[in-house]
Amino acid sequence: MRALDHAQPLGQPRGFEREVVQVAARVLLAEDDQGIRALVGSVLYRAGLTVEFAADGKEAIERLQENSYDAILLDLMMPTASGFEVLAWMHKEKRGAAKQCVIILTAMPEKQMELTKERVFAVIRKPFDIDELMDIVKRCIDARKS
Repeated sequence: MRALDHAQPLGQPRGFEREVVQVAARVLLAEDDQGIRALVGSVLYRAGLTVEFAADGKEAIERLQENSYDAILLDLMMPTASGFEVLAWMHKEKRGAAKQCVIILTAMPEKQMELTKERVFAVIRKPFDIDELMDIVKRCIDARKS
């Protein structure tokens, strides 16, 4: 299991100060782009969240079999298994949006996302604004905890 245990100072995302998070929520970041993993992982960590990584869809499914998460950030276009395949696995295993909050990170055209939108908490288009992403992650975690 790879968890983020240190981060470069990047500043605090708006509305997600470390002291607001009383119990560290667990987040799975499934993204094949190393740069996006590093940036988003660092910001999530600095916000006080426990972050685990998956570099491809197969690894994401393995993590989901081992652990539960308060939020899952999922890229759709990954090697070994796509984000679509991860979503299908989650729904088949009854680990869908009702149990875990999924946020899609994608550069896919809007038209191709129509069916996916109904099965996830949010769809964020790449390139994305990090403050917007953190606002959505916070809402997702708050909704799951309430």
